[in-house]
Amino acid sequence: MGRDLDEAYDRLERMEGAAKHLDQMVADLLAYARSTKQGLRKTQVDLSALACRVSNQLSVTCGNAEFLIEPGLEAEGDEAALGIALQNLLENACKYVRPGNRPIIEIGRKGEEFYVRDNGIGFDPAYAEKIFIPFHRLHRQEDIAGTGIGLAGVRQIVEKHGGRIWAEGQPGKGSTFWFTLG
Repeated sequence: MGRDLDEAYDRLERMEGAAKHLDQMVADLLAYARSTKQGLRKTQVDLSALACRVSNQLSVTCGNAEFLIEPGLEAEGDEAALGIALQNLLENACKYVRPGNRPIIEIGRKGEEFYVRDNGIGFDPAYAEKIFIPFHRLHRQEDIAGTGIGLAGVRQIVEKHGGRIWAEGQPGKGSTFWFTLG
């Protein structure tokens, strides 16, 4: 009977995990839908201050990360939407860290292009465009938690601002997400 009970608990734990994942997926889908439907209220946004606020919020879940935020990053845009985009980009940088490494995440600007760069696990450049497709993931759920919605939402937000986003990476050498705002 002990083995049957252990198997029952194991099944319940897997069901609970699946239910939590589904709950997160629904929440992410709702956020994605809102990002595509809401109008933008554009103002001058201090992206450096916004990135600092987001990184402070992430300090709970990504406590040992080092955030290197270039001062004076400004753009015209919807502050709430850009906050969501930065949150997704910074969360991914924390989540896709190489085992045993401290995440180092840079937020900066080169010309008209903003970037979020990390020292994480990187990705095969052949998949650079696919990572922005809803539900397309490069890693198994068991390896790295997520729903596959975050970067699709970031793309929607950037495109609504008249900009574009693209990613560069190499396996084991980190990733850089570049974006412009129209």
